[in-house]
Amino acid sequence: MRAKFKIHLRVQNNGDGGYFIYGYNSVGELLDDHPMEGKGPDGALTAEQRHEILSEDDPYENGYIEQADIYIDVDEDGYDVSLADRLYFHAGQ
Repeated sequence: MRAKFKIHLRVQNNGDGGYFIYGYNSVGELLDDHPMEGKGPDGALTAEQRHEILSEDDPYENGYIEQADIYIDVDEDGYDVSLADRLYFHAGQ
């Protein structure tokens, strides 16, 4: 059986020429985990901050936001799971 699930990615410049790539199940999880300064007292982002992140107004500070589909193959017994397609990331110029 082949299964597909969508992940939401934040590709973040780490300041030394490299990047970190974070994967999330939903945009909400991505926003909750985002390290943006100035979050409210409850740790929540304002609507303006969410828009700034998702529209990539400042990708150096907020990261590049992407979506990807991951396909996996599950054997008939459901015990072995493997990638059905290669998984790759490009970061840099």
